[in-house]
Amino acid sequence: MKTPRFWIEVEAPLRHASCTLLALALLGSVAPASAGLGRAPATAAVPMAVQRQAQPAAAQAIAAASANTASAPATSAASYSLHQSSLDSGTTVQEYVDVAGRVFALAWRGPVLPDLADYLGDYLTDYRHAAAQHRAGGQRGGALRLRSDALVLHSGGRMRAFVGYAYVPALVPAGLDVQTLLGAYGAAP
Repeated sequence: MKTPRFWIEVEAPLRHASCTLLALALLGSVAPASAGLGRAPATAAVPMAVQRQAQPAAAQAIAAASANTASAPATSAASYSLHQSSLDSGTTVQEYVDVAGRVFALAWRGPVLPDLADYLGDYLTDYRHAAAQHRAGGQRGGALRLRSDALVLHSGGRMRAFVGYAYVPALVPAGLDVQTLLGAYGAAP
């Protein structure tokens, strides 16, 4: 049975339009290439009202830790800014950004582990290598800990309760106590 000529003429433009729409949808869903540790943040800045509420506890803890250690320089929350996003899964991701605009640390908490490929940037290979070693050692679950000169990462939790952090030691602002800043997101760094 021959296809009527009318269907062929209509089908070609629709096929082209469908391909164009699919391409635009895929491009819109790709994460920014510049996001990740050591790069610009993947998330928008937290509004100042929220930022002021989120940072004083960390700033007070940092100041208290600095006061207890005579050799530690005083640190203010002005040495970094906080960028926060809530993913569709309900997971919250916080990116800590230095004054140069680079992400030096990130933390996450929520029911689903975020796609760390979106946040680790150039350090993704280190994470994947550590995860492969973790599995090769016979461990399928449990916390994943990575500590190197390039990256410190802790990721753990259970279903519906994942928590973790990652930071680049070389990028942490001078005098900032990372243990105090990220301590609520897992074991002490």
